[in-house]
Amino acid sequence: MTTDHRLAVHPAEITHEAVRLHDGRMLAAEVSQPRPVYVVTHEAAGLVEILSSHQTEADAVAACKALSSEIERLAEGHRGRLN
Repeated sequence: MTTDHRLAVHPAEITHEAVRLHDGRMLAAEVSQPRPVYVVTHEAAGLVEILSSHQTEADAVAACKALSSEIERLAEGHRGRLN
């Protein structure tokens, strides 16, 4: 059985940020004004993970295309070793 993998660009909002205290503890803090961003996601088997976030849609699309090309390049290399 194979799993379908999908890269996508989505408009989103940053609503929380991570804060690391000097002693190393991490906290999540809600921002007072959510910031609009565009995120590149990887979706597989019903799970979604954010790979990167960008200020503009054009930057997000460019990052998504670059990731897709790199994945294809790696997959081709892997297929070549199997033959």
